[in-house]
Amino acid sequence: MTIAHTIRRFAAFLGLMLMICAPAHAETRTVMGKEYGIIGIRIAKSASARLANINDPALRMMPRSVYLPAGTRLLVLKDVRRDRAGRKWALTVTGDGLLVYVRVDANEHYFPHKGLEARLDGGEPVAVVTSQTVVTSERYGRLTLTPSETYAFEFLDGDAIRIVIGRDKMGSAYAGDATVDVDLADVTIIHPEDLNPASVSDPFEPYGTERQLADIVARAVDLSLDKEDRKRIAAYFRQRFVTRKTCDQEIDLAKSIDAAGELDLDAIFSPVSAKLGISGAYSSKTVFPKGIAFTVNRYVRGDSVVEIKHETIDEKCRSEEPRQRVIASDSSGSTGRIRTGAVEGLGLATTVEGLPVYTCRAEFEALLEMLTLDQTLDTPLATFLVAHFATFKGARKPGVCRAAAV
Repeated sequence: MTIAHTIRRFAAFLGLMLMICAPAHAETRTVMGKEYGIIGIRIAKSASARLANINDPALRMMPRSVYLPAGTRLLVLKDVRRDRAGRKWALTVTGDGLLVYVRVDANEHYFPHKGLEARLDGGEPVAVVTSQTVVTSERYGRLTLTPSETYAFEFLDGDAIRIVIGRDKMGSAYAGDATVDVDLADVTIIHPEDLNPASVSDPFEPYGTERQLADIVARAVDLSLDKEDRKRIAAYFRQRFVTRKTCDQEIDLAKSIDAAGELDLDAIFSPVSAKLGISGAYSSKTVFPKGIAFTVNRYVRGDSVVEIKHETIDEKCRSEEPRQRVIASDSSGSTGRIRTGAVEGLGLATTVEGLPVYTCRAEFEALLEMLTLDQTLDTPLATFLVAHFATFKGARKPGVCRAAAV
């Protein structure tokens, strides 16, 4: 056994001991202002979940399904609800920051916890296959690795690992262990410390206008403005945060805002917008013309603020086939967009509104790559965007892609 190997095992052992000895108050999580007990961390199979309505304080379970890639960490909370069929679903925070419901009365959505925990108890990480991969073994020849299979492995130089093909994979054909090399892009690595609930970050939560205004006015206090000026700042920004517009409307902020007086509110807004992640497009000179309808929603996750603008583009406001566009940006300056034409260019179907329909893991991955590799969103925000604006129609068999309806 190498010294590095011994150190990794000892570090993993310490991590597990810290989890076991953690104080009782650590076994809760606050979500949207409410405290929930924790059932534990689970690791998703290649499966689906039901989206929680984060615009409803009751966090009701929506009929909308979302895809869960294999290896996704799930912080399962003690808020269990039954659907009409009597099945039990628990509120869950995913590793990418989604609030969803997963089945807890069956092992359809995640690995049996005790089995996975036993594999990690030895202190070594486990590789979870996330995409179908064909490999060749000297002992067994050509093999197909399928999502949700788990393997012992060792890291190689570069972006690859060497996994062990054993009895779990081969069943009755087992004739001894074999090894094959796999790209890291085709697996997720689960470490023992990933079973610690604290390792899952907070989810995306709504960042409404009033909360934004409170943050802005709080910052305005630093500018030594008097009470009346702060009131005028709040009134100004309440008008400025346009969150909804119909196609027939034209909104000219320069005309609708006349209470600024001698305050240079654009100068005040500039540093605030950088801190809060609020779009710099909303200056007092902004004009929103006719021909575009939109809604703007903002969300916060940790220190990052996200703005999502959903536009319907229809110059005559009466078209039977208006174009759709969803634009997301965050505090770091990353941006990404979903456009009807780009979705069709991927070969995916669209809804009547022109938004994506995906039916399988491969199509989900295509949407994610469009937003992260072709554009600049990080994976959590791209996953959030797909969950809320794309329709998943493959919950029963996420590994099988359906033909697009003609």
